[in-house]
Amino acid sequence: MNRADAAGAGAEGVAGGVAAKPDHGNKAHRAASTAPRNDTTTGRGSMAGKAGASRRDGDGARLRSSQTRGDAVTPRRTRWRRLGFWWACGGDCGLLGAMLPTSSGSFPLFRIFGIQVYLHWWWFLFAVVELSVRRNPYSSIGWKIAEYVAVFVIVLLHEFGHALACRQTGGKADKIILWPLGGVAFVQPPPRPGAELWSIAAGPLVNVLLIPVIYGAMWARTQFQIGDASVDVRIFLGALFWINLSLLIFNMLPVYPLDGGQILRSLLWYGVGRARSLYFATIAGFVGIAVIAAYFIWSNPNRALFVLLMGGFLASQCLASFRHAQALLQLEKLPRHAGVKCPECGERPPGGPIWACGACGNRFDPFSTQGVCPHCSSVQPTIPCLHCGTASTRERWGIVRSGGAGSPPVIDV
Repeated sequence: MNRADAAGAGAEGVAGGVAAKPDHGNKAHRAASTAPRNDTTTGRGSMAGKAGASRRDGDGARLRSSQTRGDAVTPRRTRWRRLGFWWACGGDCGLLGAMLPTSSGSFPLFRIFGIQVYLHWWWFLFAVVELSVRRNPYSSIGWKIAEYVAVFVIVLLHEFGHALACRQTGGKADKIILWPLGGVAFVQPPPRPGAELWSIAAGPLVNVLLIPVIYGAMWARTQFQIGDASVDVRIFLGALFWINLSLLIFNMLPVYPLDGGQILRSLLWYGVGRARSLYFATIAGFVGIAVIAAYFIWSNPNRALFVLLMGGFLASQCLASFRHAQALLQLEKLPRHAGVKCPECGERPPGGPIWACGACGNRFDPFSTQGVCPHCSSVQPTIPCLHCGTASTRERWGIVRSGGAGSPPVIDV
């Protein structure tokens, strides 16, 4: 696991690989936000946003509430609390954080192209179980082990496709974890549909390129009688060919968060926007996961446990992204600071107590206070963008000014 529209987080790590991208925001906001965390952060929000904001242009460019505080504010306060919580979590709360592998439970294998590859210790446990229960078509157990390892080499190449493509778009990708359910590439592409589309599509393209490579090896074995005396070589190459093809077909199913579902989401992004594309893709994902799980359990009851584990993992990522889509839809309805733009993506920040203070944990609007918490007076060193997940200093945001004409816009909360 795109951790990833997975705030558009953004995670994929399923027997073939899931690009865990927090939909840009998921892991990015967790890293950028200095708030206390409950599976990333708490959802405290002591400042209630006023309902019915009205806008007044001018030097102050202030956005004020047309209503007074009171009982009528409670529904709005609940919305602020919920939105602030999900954005601080990066839309990655709930089961997803518990199910995704972490480097703390893994050990490093090697580092190449600036990407650290880890292997989770659960991999060995599942390998022993898998090698014990599976029928051995080879003359020795060594070939069976080689096939199992080769499958994860294919998965690793798939994940490198995601990671390197993400970097090519200007995104961040520096970690891959292999675990029993496949591989997870932790990628954070720029918040653009084209960048996401290429970052996700590059993974399956690796499997496409492997088809002629493996088939060529099968042809060379027959043509030049390489290993012709060994039936094991023929079985091994044939198994790799069909495993690679199966992983390609499975990952290209239009079911979020599989590669096919994330590609569908990226294509929808062009037409309906970031939030709605994620919303529609995750709804389709829930239906697809249920149908696929039911089919595999019906066709092979002996693999029901593995199917349930896989389905639970996919559903947890889908649920996290669905909740994040809901937060994105709420975010689109908020008023914006007219005089401030993210130095990375150019999006204007919303107004309201969404950001959590790194010192006291209370929520406030740093663009209304020049990055100073009104509760404890601590200065926030960086402020994360809720759109792209990039944390920038107050100076880069352009909110540290001397006052008077040209002062930053303010939203009273």
